[in-house]
Amino acid sequence: MVLAADPDVITGVREDTDLASGMRNAAALAARDRFDLSLVQIHDRDGVLQTDLRQPLGGAEDGEMSSLVNIAEPDAVVLRNVGGDLLLLGRSPVAGEAGTVVVGTGLTTEL
Repeated sequence: MVLAADPDVITGVREDTDLASGMRNAAALAARDRFDLSLVQIHDRDGVLQTDLRQPLGGAEDGEMSSLVNIAEPDAVVLRNVGGDLLLLGRSPVAGEAGTVVVGTGLTTEL
């Protein structure tokens, strides 16, 4: 996944500064907009959610969408039902095992 190898994402999960956080968030926003993704989540190496960009989806509550790292499979694309929404999810490790990126597209509104 391109986003997981982005130098701004790598720096953003390794460094705890406002500048690094801004770089990470900007890279996530650019990827979300470029690929028309419903969500982008970036977690640090401890699994703590650092970036959470989500488009409104049908029935899923915020709590159900808060962290999808545990239902997305590593290096795979999977279809999951989350709160009544069908999500196509991808999960990739950030280079150097610095964290994890989860991206998704909501299919409920697309079908």
